[in-house]
Amino acid sequence: LLDQDPDNLLIRLEMARILVRLGHMDGVGSLIRGIAQRVESDPEKLVALADLKGSLGHASECRDLYAKAIEGSDHPQKIRFKLADQMNRWGDFYGAETIYRAYLAHHPGDRTVSLKLAAVLSSSERYAEAEGVYRAVLLDAPDSEKALLGLAGVKRAEKQYDAALRFVNRALELVPQNPKALLIKADLLRRQKKYDSALALYARLSAMKCCRVKGLMGQGKVYLDQGEEDVAHSCFIKAGQADPRCRQRDAGHEHFKAISALIK
Repeated sequence: LLDQDPDNLLIRLEMARILVRLGHMDGVGSLIRGIAQRVESDPEKLVALADLKGSLGHASECRDLYAKAIEGSDHPQKIRFKLADQMNRWGDFYGAETIYRAYLAHHPGDRTVSLKLAAVLSSSERYAEAEGVYRAVLLDAPDSEKALLGLAGVKRAEKQYDAALRFVNRALELVPQNPKALLIKADLLRRQKKYDSALALYARLSAMKCCRVKGLMGQGKVYLDQGEEDVAHSCFIKAGQADPRCRQRDAGHEHFKAISALIK
């Protein structure tokens, strides 16, 4: 597409985002050079550039571009939500919370935004408030996997592992192969020192294409907990080799050193 239409700014911005995700930073500069001056009055292009700046970690520029897009857009709320999501990634939890609460003041029954608010509250370690929002969602939608897993995350953070497992198991009753739920359950079992059960679950996850790296990393953590550093090292090497983001042959060693430092 870029070869067919090299002056299309949206294609250039999307290509730059793809390069950033792949870690190929060398080609990004040439793609976005001079673009900022050409998107001033186009909300769609401003948002695309803001997304790119966000992925590059340029928080201030990203925020300013979103603000310009909001001013010129006929549908500003969608852009506000994108800004809130970015703020959450930066750790600006108060900014994200302000956007979500402003919307919920007029749309109190919006389950999706309520879940986003609960996640922000949890990220900012306001666990009681987060739990209240998650439970309110469950009253309206008892089978909400996101609310159940959100509550599991809150209870895990509070070190209430049995309560966390109850919520995870409820989520797994709804979708037995839910990778996120299985990962949380495996981590909870490890924290409870139920190592055999944790290893079995991580092995199951490592056989799933979507979770191979995390499954191997989880096995490595369990073996480290048990003092089996050589086996843990082997797991981290395999995780590094399986991770498409790791292009260096010694990536597994870096995984090993990082995780070992965290656990010790």
